[in-house]
Amino acid sequence: MCPIEGEVKRAKEIGYCGRALHIWVICPGCKRGRWVVLGYTRQAEYTGLCSHCKAKITQYIDGRSIPIEVACHDCGKTMRVAQKRFVQEEYTPLCASCRGKRRTGNKSRLWKGGRSKYKDCYIYVWLPRSSPFYPMTHHSSVKEHRLVMAQRLGRCLFPWEIVHHINAIKDDNRPENLELLPSHREHRAYTSVQERIRTLEQRVTYLEAGVALKEDEYADKRNF
Repeated sequence: MCPIEGEVKRAKEIGYCGRALHIWVICPGCKRGRWVVLGYTRQAEYTGLCSHCKAKITQYIDGRSIPIEVACHDCGKTMRVAQKRFVQEEYTPLCASCRGKRRTGNKSRLWKGGRSKYKDCYIYVWLPRSSPFYPMTHHSSVKEHRLVMAQRLGRCLFPWEIVHHINAIKDDNRPENLELLPSHREHRAYTSVQERIRTLEQRVTYLEAGVALKEDEYADKRNF
């Protein structure tokens, strides 16, 4: 049974792969029907012509196709596109800037949540441009402990402000484990004091263990 113009069916019903809806379209040039993805027909630049009819109206000079000027689908900026690309059914005219925006962040096909851990043991978080903390980012990423502190204070951190991990574990970004220091000098002085305290605590623990061992040996000798 021949389909009717405008009839809509799912891909599996017509033997295609995927789940997209397809519509039966009649080419205004050759009057031949074909199944087209429904989303393509809703685009402003869709003409309804099949690829053969589009190729017939393509202009050539010295055997090479003439580039045509089209408007970007997102920003409306005019650009020159080869007609060979323009006649493709799945082609959507996008400028380089808009094409890059569609492939970054949570719109990328490689998106894994926007949170990753690097070799320096810090956790980095991706932020969109609409975030109030975007000025803190570098290539749209920011260290998570700095972001947690900024959200706690309700403002962006200055570049010279340092967020210190109290327990010295770089990926433990709980708010109670973070402390804001005003500068690198304060951070160096603070960390040196903390390291000195940690070293002294280890020595005290070692000495206490040695004293306890000596007391046990002395008690054993008195028992004999």
